[in-house]
Amino acid sequence: MSQQASTRELLDVRRARGLFLFACVMFVAIGLVAVWFASADPASGASSLRRYLSLLMSPWIVLSLVAAAGIVVFGIWFLGFSPPLPAPATAFDAKLRQDGRLLTLVLVTFVLSLSGVGYLFINETRALFREEKLRELSAVARLRAQQVDRWILQHTMDAQALAGAIRALPLDPAAAKGEARQILEVLLAEVLAGTTDRTGIALLSLNGTVLLSLGEDVTPDAATLKAVTALKTSAARFQIIDVHEVAGPKPLLRIAFVVPVEPGDRTGPLTIVVLVLTVDPTRELFQQVSTWPTDRRGSEVVLVRRDGDDLVYLTAPSLIDNKPTGPSTYRLPMARAGLPEAQATLHGDGVREGLDYRGERVFSASHHVTGVPWFVVAKTDVSTLMAPIWNKTLSLALVVVAIMLVTVFMVLLLWRGQRASYLSFRDLQIEERSAMSNRFEELIRLAREMPGTRGGPDR
Repeated sequence: MSQQASTRELLDVRRARGLFLFACVMFVAIGLVAVWFASADPASGASSLRRYLSLLMSPWIVLSLVAAAGIVVFGIWFLGFSPPLPAPATAFDAKLRQDGRLLTLVLVTFVLSLSGVGYLFINETRALFREEKLRELSAVARLRAQQVDRWILQHTMDAQALAGAIRALPLDPAAAKGEARQILEVLLAEVLAGTTDRTGIALLSLNGTVLLSLGEDVTPDAATLKAVTALKTSAARFQIIDVHEVAGPKPLLRIAFVVPVEPGDRTGPLTIVVLVLTVDPTRELFQQVSTWPTDRRGSEVVLVRRDGDDLVYLTAPSLIDNKPTGPSTYRLPMARAGLPEAQATLHGDGVREGLDYRGERVFSASHHVTGVPWFVVAKTDVSTLMAPIWNKTLSLALVVVAIMLVTVFMVLLLWRGQRASYLSFRDLQIEERSAMSNRFEELIRLAREMPGTRGGPDR
């Protein structure tokens, strides 16, 4: 019976060692798959050999591989080179408890090490992903602001070029007739037809009298007239009248570029006429600015400015449920805490996190516009922006848990193999002692039966 038990325990030892080697292979395979998965781009899910090899050389993965190699080497040593206790059978229980504490310590050390490395790696991955997405937001805001800059610069240069072109023409109201007037009309018409968002172009006297006008806005609005008449006492050579509402059957938004035209021969007054180019920013500019470069849910680009204690959205917000009917119709108080658009007008360019007009937490990036007090704000919901990395974090956490479960299985195999080895050795000792005891008793019996010995039979 003892011989059968010992044989069974030896088979348990071989089985435990075989399963441990198989678990080691699975352990390494899961680790390599985890690294491949970790090297994938969170947004697209794509990976590559270059990213994979680069991640394998990172400090966190190197530490993880060292820890994994350590537990595999320890297991092989524990099963193959840890000698059984050559002591009486009563010492085996103490030895098993000692080995159990050692295996528990190794398991806890590995789990804590893997958990710590995984936590630091996931935190670094999330931080890098967050920085990358914030850089993308900043790039969107900067590119849209540059787009507005080019739009303003284009109209400014066209207005100034036209002013320079008509300097040599007779601009006095009494002289601007006949052929001279036809030349003026042709030049004004060419500039007016330059883009579809130009609604009017006019020549005015310093008193606000219209000398010549073309386009939809043949009559200058109050804001334009005020800026023109102010040139009498102003040394300004150029003005941009910011977005303002023009009264009419349907309220319209206009921007005016005002350029004083000086006579070419310098014989007359300092300024004879003022050139006014009127532009509708809602036709092209606002639509282009508010378009997100890619299809991303929960993202928008808005153009804002400050108006006293209010924040004015020049472009209509697209994420609000009750969308405003038109540009510059949505206002919020500047005092609203954490509003990214308000922070942009108060603190300038930057990347921020706050609550938008919906109460949703968003990442935002702002960039100022040159020449006008506007700010472009690009923002994305935090939940949408960080969703890929959160999903990847969950998947990595599941992989780490799987590695820990395999590690627990490996430690259990180590424990079972070592226990079976000890039991086999103990049974062998018991068998040897029993055999020696039986042999000793047999020798005593034979000695007693031999003739001539005391107590033995007589001849």
